Amino acid sequence: NPDETADNMKQYGGFIPGIRAGNATSRYLTYVMNRLNTVGAVYLLFVALIPTVLIMALGLNAKLPFGGTTILIIAGVGLDTLRQAKAQTEQFQYTGFLLENVESGTKSLPSTVGGSHE
Repeated sequence: NPDETADNMKQYGGFIPGIRAGNATSRYLTYVMNRLNTVGAVYLLFVALIPTVLIMALGLNAKLPFGGTTILIIAGVGLDTLRQAKAQTEQFQYTGFLLENVESGTKSLPSTVGGSHE
């Protein structure tokens, strides 16, 4: 709800640079929301039509279980898998707090963990 969001922003001191607080903010949020929804609707239209166009253009069997929903699911799973793989690789790069024992090749905690210098 743009009106409620604009009121909350005004109440808590938030603002959008170049836009006056209050009614102008509400109108701007409505404008941005409408633009985003329009772009999203056009995108979904293309995603839904791609399988139909490919089936017609390539002369494929129309009974193939392949539709716009399938594309969205595959893209979502693919992006999530990439995100998880990136998180795993980044996790293994943060080994700075471990010290490597040169003789044995094992990693151990530094002796100064917890602030004691014994």
